[in-house]
Amino acid sequence: MNFARADDETCGYVGVLGVVRRARGQGLATALLLESFRRFSEVGWRRAKLHVQVGNRTGADRLYRSVGMSSGAVEEVWSVPLSSL
Repeated sequence: MNFARADDETCGYVGVLGVVRRARGQGLATALLLESFRRFSEVGWRRAKLHVQVGNRTGADRLYRSVGMSSGAVEEVWSVPLSSL
C-alpha cells in the first residue's frame, strides 16, 4: 500500500493496493483503505481517490463501494507498439 497527495491539494491518492490471493477475503484490503482514509483525514485532506482498470475482475469495485467510494469518469488509454512504427 502506498499513498500520496493527488493533483488536488485536498485529495489523497491510493497509488497501490494489493493483497496476496491466499489472504483475500479476510478484510485486509478494507482495513488498508480505511487506514489510508484516516491518515488522509489527519493531514487535512478532504477526499481520497484511486484509479482502477475498467473491467477489473478481482472484485475491486465491490471493495471500493463497500468503503463508500463511487465511480467517476471513465478513461480510455490508447497505445501502440513502438516496434510497429
